[in-house]
Amino acid sequence: MERESKEDLRKEIACLRERVSPEEKADWAQKLCREFFRQLDQNNSIFWKKMFYLYLDIRREAGTRLILQELWRRGIGTAVPKVCGRELEFYQIRGEGDSSVEALKPGYMGILEPVKVVCSQVRQEEALVVVPGLAFDRKGYRLGYGGGFYDRFFAREPKHPKWALAYGFQIRNSLPREKWDQRMDKIITPTETIESKGK
Repeated sequence: MERESKEDLRKEIACLRERVSPEEKADWAQKLCREFFRQLDQNNSIFWKKMFYLYLDIRREAGTRLILQELWRRGIGTAVPKVCGRELEFYQIRGEGDSSVEALKPGYMGILEPVKVVCSQVRQEEALVVVPGLAFDRKGYRLGYGGGFYDRFFAREPKHPKWALAYGFQIRNSLPREKWDQRMDKIITPTETIESKGK
């Protein structure tokens, strides 16, 4: 029953996300970027000396491109995920030039992934990770796409701060969850930021 409810929720959120217009996505991406850096500043820039791990948004996902561009402008290292078997690994991309066809190719589920011979694998166990998802609840739990890649990654490397980006309609009061599901520290939306620590 729980599995069915998860699948129903995935379908519902995917349908809502497909209705997001290009204009809404662009407007929300700007708001997400502003709030992301405001949250970083409130944390006294404790993350600036470390690399940032970010997903590359696809279709109508909450956008990371403006955040990546601003990090590159500030000279801050960034890495993006690559699916390797059942595991997730992160590889550094160094700026606009690394968005070229040589450095990024469609991989798992058609998502752009770094090419191993062009990008270097990185491992910074306390780097902030920006996590994608279909839905989130107010306790910080996440409903992903069903592959379990981020849950396995955080079980393997538990020290990473975990932040998520989402649209308002992706936030629910509660979600069905499993014992291995990982909780986000922050969920940033265009209109609010949800802090989950201590809940």
